[in-house]
Amino acid sequence: MLVTRPMIGKMIDKIGAKYVVMVSLVLSLIGSIPLIFVTDQTSMIWISIVLFIRGTSFGGIMLPLTSDAYTGLDGKLLPKAGVGINMIENLGSSFGSAVMATVVATAQQGMQPSIANGLKGYHAGFLVSVVVLAAIFIPGLFLTHKKKAKSFGSSV
Repeated sequence: MLVTRPMIGKMIDKIGAKYVVMVSLVLSLIGSIPLIFVTDQTSMIWISIVLFIRGTSFGGIMLPLTSDAYTGLDGKLLPKAGVGINMIENLGSSFGSAVMATVVATAQQGMQPSIANGLKGYHAGFLVSVVVLAAIFIPGLFLTHKKKAKSFGSSV
């Protein structure tokens, strides 16, 4: 996320949060779907590349969602909004981690400990991650975006 964060802020200002999130979701799906099919024979280089793509794209999801939450707020409300947004992000992250851990543990329940059986749990976890990322497209459609005004050529 640190690699993409400086670019993401400029892109949000230029084209709006909506398009940044949509592109980042596609990249995140590209980085997540292969993880459903990882085996004990999969190259660590391939896994590293896929995880890098996934990690860099998450910055393009989190930052625009956070910045768009402040859109249209009065300056007096910004401190309270900041606290609220941080609480929601922290609770959401904790809930997401708990769901992922539960999915992995449930998928592995009753299996003999082995690398192949352990991977089945992670396959299930990444499948849930892919479904959630796909579902984020729906609220992403309602984020702000910038259009060029035809008559003046400026951003709206």
